[in-house]
Amino acid sequence: MLTPDWECADGTAVSLSRMSSSHIHNARTYLLSGTGPHGPMLRTGCSGFTNSEWVKMFEVELPKRSRWANGSST
Repeated sequence: MLTPDWECADGTAVSLSRMSSSHIHNARTYLLSGTGPHGPMLRTGCSGFTNSEWVKMFEVELPKRSRWANGSST
């Protein structure tokens, strides 16, 4: 399955599956707080998803990575 592309502040697109866990944490924090070095993220969507949808995707992705790191495949 293809994963959506997150658009970084500099315009670079990176697939969610290729984002580091720390990048996901930082992007999630940025979306939730609305503040950061580049100001609030007021874009209408990234890969067709809203900011709240990205937060949900990040919240699903991080636990999956934790399970994989601990040797579980489910």
